[in-house]
Formats: sequence, structure tokens, C-alpha cells
Amino acid sequence: MKRQDLIWNLNHMDANDLLIVFSNYNGHRTSNNLSVPRVRLTIDSFRSQVPDYNKYNVLLLDTGSIDKSHRILKEYISDKWVYRRKRREDFYMGTLKKLVDEFES
Repeated sequence: MKRQDLIWNLNHMDANDLLIVFSNYNGHRTSNNLSVPRVRLTIDSFRSQVPDYNKYNVLLLDTGSIDKSHRILKEYISDKWVYRRKRREDFYMGTLKKLVDEFES
């Protein structure tokens, strides 16, 4: 998604909307520095493109991360962000609607 498309979509989000961010789930990294956790790279990328990132309800999804990403999220960004980690990529197709339903209830 291009930056201007992302900003346009975010500007049209309602306060009750949920933005879902995939944490490089296909294994690609935005940096070659393997000492930096994937979740931190994803958040940094989002923050650099969206100045008022704290106002959005975000579900950050990641698979198989063993870098204590849940702790990073708590220390690093607002409490409007929720982190879920699963071990297999097919998790997204099977339970994405369930996660959205949980958010809405």
C-alpha cells in the first residue's frame, strides 16, 4: 500500500474501527539488522508514516516470533494496540473474523 493510500484510509477511520497490522508475517524484514525484533520494525515503520498513530485501535498480528514482542508492544506504544502471536500463517484466514468479532463486542 502506498503511503498516501494508507493516510487516506486512516483519515476515514471511525473511532470504533479496527486496523489490522501484519508484522512481516511472510518472513520478510524491513531491515537487515536481525538483532531488532520484527514487531519493533513494524511499529517503527508505522510510526514513521502515521504521526498520530496512538489514536487508532490496532491489532498487530505476528507468527512465530520468539523475541518477546508482547513485552516490546507494552513498553513501546499506546494501550490501544493489541498484540496476538500464533505459530502458523493459516491462523489469519481461520480466525481473523473471530478476532474482529471479539474487538466489536
